Amino acid sequence: MLKLLNYDEKIHSRKLYEEAFPEDSERFIDYYYTEKIKYNKIVADIERENDAQGSTIPEIKAMLHLNPYRIKFGDTEFEAAYIVAVATALKYRRQGLMRGLLKYAFKLLYKENMPFTFLLPANPAYYEPFGFTFISKYIGTSLKKDIRLSVKPYNNSCLAELADFMNKRLSQISDIYCIRDEEYIKRLIIEIESENGMIELLMSDDKVLSGYRIFWGIQKREDREFLCSSDCAELLYTDKPYMMGRIIKLDEFVKQISLEDNVSEDCIKVDICIKDDLISENNGSFVWNISKSGSFIKRKENKICDISRNEKCPVFTIDEMAAWLFGYKKPADYYKYEFCKKVKCLKKMYVNEVV
Repeated sequence: MLKLLNYDEKIHSRKLYEEAFPEDSERFIDYYYTEKIKYNKIVADIERENDAQGSTIPEIKAMLHLNPYRIKFGDTEFEAAYIVAVATALKYRRQGLMRGLLKYAFKLLYKENMPFTFLLPANPAYYEPFGFTFISKYIGTSLKKDIRLSVKPYNNSCLAELADFMNKRLSQISDIYCIRDEEYIKRLIIEIESENGMIELLMSDDKVLSGYRIFWGIQKREDREFLCSSDCAELLYTDKPYMMGRIIKLDEFVKQISLEDNVSEDCIKVDICIKDDLISENNGSFVWNISKSGSFIKRKENKICDISRNEKCPVFTIDEMAAWLFGYKKPADYYKYEFCKKVKCLKKMYVNEVV
């Protein structure tokens, strides 16, 4: 049975979490099942069974967690679902359970008008059949030559200053990032402390906050995040694929897509076919109106998409649309259609949350 778990059922999902993710420390799992499940959603395929006292308890066959993050997306904000803890119990694997879970989750998120969802894949091939594609590459940071910053341990008196610095810097480098308010940082502190982590504030000679570094790791200390102001450090844009994403509500997503500034037209109209095997509302023939301030897309009535690429009408799969519009990768037929060059894609995504 597919369902959203209630709080008590969420607690029972810990058994599967521990089975599926043995690399996570007990302290981290304690944190996760104390803090994260207070406000996340868990979609699961369950069976009911009776314990020794005759009480009914759920057996979690498979699950995925939808962890909420407030996302800056172009010129708007929305509460996104970060998909984590995707797992199937050993005895139920290779039975197609995850397809049902993802379809259930997609329906739920569609009803919430969510433009897209995202995840950090252990195995990208596992998610590609469900319309996921890479949408970002890993971005590192390197201090400029001769820059010297002093280290100041984080304390709660610096909370507002750190949140302001994070959001200002992220807005400079990306159109898509998790908004760092004070509640975000409080949760982050609890999370990294579960793995002996800490935040170091990097201060300039005049005692101005110029960056920060987040570490964690019980066995081995690892960088969690490192950002500095542009006058102190350079961003390292790598070719390493990082986050995967999936368009959920196409008409909400394209609102943040516009024409390039140098395009002579104020608005263009495009007939386009989009193929989405899992979200029927995204599948079909559409009229896409794109202007300098945004765009909107409307499905043609009773028009099913013909996936044939031999017609004059552009045909793209939902994952091609995501990779293209997130600015990650142009679709194969990009240069075949003149309008594609006129579309202004989103600037690089900076999302590196763990759970």
